[in-house]
Amino acid sequence: MSNTTSKHIQVACAIIQRDDRFFIARRKPEKSQGGKWEFPGGKRKAKESIEECLEREFLEEFDVHIKTGGLCGSNIHHYENISIELIALYCKMDAHTFTMTDHDQTAWVTKEELRSYDLAPADIPLIDFIT
Repeated sequence: MSNTTSKHIQVACAIIQRDDRFFIARRKPEKSQGGKWEFPGGKRKAKESIEECLEREFLEEFDVHIKTGGLCGSNIHHYENISIELIALYCKMDAHTFTMTDHDQTAWVTKEELRSYDLAPADIPLIDFIT
């Protein structure tokens, strides 16, 4: 019998679209899931709504304000030592320039191009939810 326990956390991510392209960012190599692309966001803190989480994370990670919208979809993914519930919201971002703290690159890609990027495993199923 295994005595390992898996921690479960909620993570919010933003689905930001301009024209036919979606905003993704690559995590810095030293970060968890380093080198993987993702729909940016972060861990939800206690007593924080998903919307508040995304607004805070974008200020911390990109120094920009976003406007949150409706639910895109969610996915539960089990990594080796943690399970995450990834909740994706449609968002708007007016900024065209920003400062990156947790990422080393960003891209605007079409829905079809998303599958050619090395996305974090939890993010991959979200592609099917995007309308």
